[in-house]
Parts: sequence; C-alpha cells; structure tokens
Amino acid sequence: IETGDVKLQVSPKIELLFGTKQKLNLIVLSNPNDVISIIWSPSDQLSCSDCLNPELTADHDALINVTVTDKNGCSATASIQLIVKKENKVYFPNAFSPNGDNINDYFYPIGLPANAPINILNIYDRWGNLVFGKKDFILSSEKDGWGGTSGNHEKLNPGVYIYMVEIQDVDGPKIYSGDISLIQ
Repeated sequence: IETGDVKLQVSPKIELLFGTKQKLNLIVLSNPNDVISIIWSPSDQLSCSDCLNPELTADHDALINVTVTDKNGCSATASIQLIVKKENKVYFPNAFSPNGDNINDYFYPIGLPANAPINILNIYDRWGNLVFGKKDFILSSEKDGWGGTSGNHEKLNPGVYIYMVEIQDVDGPKIYSGDISLIQ
C-alpha cells in the first residue's frame, strides 16, 4: 500500500485592480504526476474550476481555496486571499497634434485597468457645439480616440476644446471633463 503526502504552493495573497486578469500559479511539490483531482472554490472569478493554473479575473475580494487529491487518496488544501482594488487611474493629455506623424495624433483617456469601459467620449468646441462623439470602447484605445476632426471628418482648427468622458467604474459611471489643446 502506497501512502503519500500532497504538498502545494500558491501565493497566499494577491492584490489586483478591478477587472484585471492574472494566471494563478499552483505548484504541486510532491509527485505532480499522481494528481487526479484539482478543485478551486469558489470558482466564479476563474476560467476553470478543475485545472492547474486558471486565469483569475478580479471582480471582488475573496478567499479562494484549492484542493488537490492524488491517486492514493491523499489531499491538501491551500488558500489565496484575493484583494481587489476598486480604483481606476485615468489620465487625460492636455494637448495633441493630429498632423499624421503617428506621434500624439489622437486624444484619448489613458489609464488602468486598461480594459475599463468608456461609455461616452464627447468633444465640444468653445461654443458648446458637439464636434466629436464616440460610445462604448475601452480605456487606452488610441484608435477610438479623437483625431482632431469633426463628425463629417473635416479637420478642425487649432484651439482649445472641451472633453466630457463617462467611464464605467466598479461603483458606477464616473464623469470627467476638462480641456484639450489641438495643435498642429
């Protein structure tokens, strides 16, 4: 009769920004070829509940347990304390030059987490007229930003424009506004 002892190693604590992804690294220290069962619980934030290294999508704080059983019926459990930081860090450039040189040609919000949803990006001229509008894209997406043109793709004159951005935060939508200088 073979008897064994299952030994596991995981990071005991992980801190991530809301919405970010990270692969969980489970290491079976004793006879990894003898493993017959892996169970992650709760698995609601994981890509799988029975694989060695699931991908975690940080959604809420949790104590995640993993239980590994070997062919001899021996098992071990390890825990990971997941702490989800619920803050978006968003930055807005104060000037851009849409001159086609592929350097700073678009105005768009930049920040973390990079996949935070942007509900609305509106650009207004100094008289309050909407000159550009875009909906439903993600933070730090240059191709979805404003290229200094009006809705009918006409180049706008250099000057100061006003932006209004609604970003979907973990606690609901947040609105940011400010001014951006279009320079040539």
